[in-house]
Amino acid sequence: MRSEWTTSGKLTPSRFPAVVRDLADYRYPQYEREYRVSTCFLRPDQGPGDFANVCAKDIDLSRGILLWGDSHAAHLYPGLRKIAEASAIPLAQLNAASCPPVLGFNSAGRPNCPALSNFGLSEIARAKPAVLIISADWPKYAASPDYSRLEETIAKARESGVWRILLIGPVPNWRPSLPKILLEAYLSDPSHKVPYRLDSALNNDIRLVDKDLRKRAEMMKVEDFSAFDVLCNREGCLTRVGDGHDDLIAWDYGHLTLAGSIYLMNAIRDSSSLHRWIDALK
Repeated sequence: MRSEWTTSGKLTPSRFPAVVRDLADYRYPQYEREYRVSTCFLRPDQGPGDFANVCAKDIDLSRGILLWGDSHAAHLYPGLRKIAEASAIPLAQLNAASCPPVLGFNSAGRPNCPALSNFGLSEIARAKPAVLIISADWPKYAASPDYSRLEETIAKARESGVWRILLIGPVPNWRPSLPKILLEAYLSDPSHKVPYRLDSALNNDIRLVDKDLRKRAEMMKVEDFSAFDVLCNREGCLTRVGDGHDDLIAWDYGHLTLAGSIYLMNAIRDSSSLHRWIDALK
């Protein structure tokens, strides 16, 4: 499709292909419902007592999965839920904004983080999930001295009797955001194509953190999964899975859309021990 220019020198929004419309001011309000904001994915001002019973307390996890972490765990929930539902496996969610699943972690502007990590471990000990999936925006925390307590945290989860642990690495981090980068790529391309992959405007620290996390997982003898390796190759990182407005992989700098969550979780299921663990729980 050839885009047209108005007399003011701007592209006519109505002439944009669906995937390009509204990229300049992209909105993805569905995330509140899909991540279960305020109930199982807590806002910055909420504490352990704000988790609803449906998040974990009311769920028998003896043959189920517990997803623990911050918003980069919450964005896995929609895709993981579809996998769990298809296999009739219970799924619990304990996520909190900017609070990594690390004991005693002090996160700027998040005074409840230490209490939330303690609560998470207490729930793991109580519920003893068959599978524990841990994820976070690891590059955000890697420079903190508290990050070193990740090993201690996972050791305590194991002491609780949880042995099937999957540690998921960081997703690509776009600067300033994927929608804005895609719009710039579209406007700068003479043929006005919306790329499926891009290798520019990425936070290169992701690779280093991902590599470090893999080493830590090996030392802790837990399985890790590189989301970055799945979403990125020599041609760049995946930006979208279709031509619709909601087919972008991420709706901001890195939080996954429903389409992105389903894509990544299917890859995690198929390329890790998760599929074997799920089969064993059916």
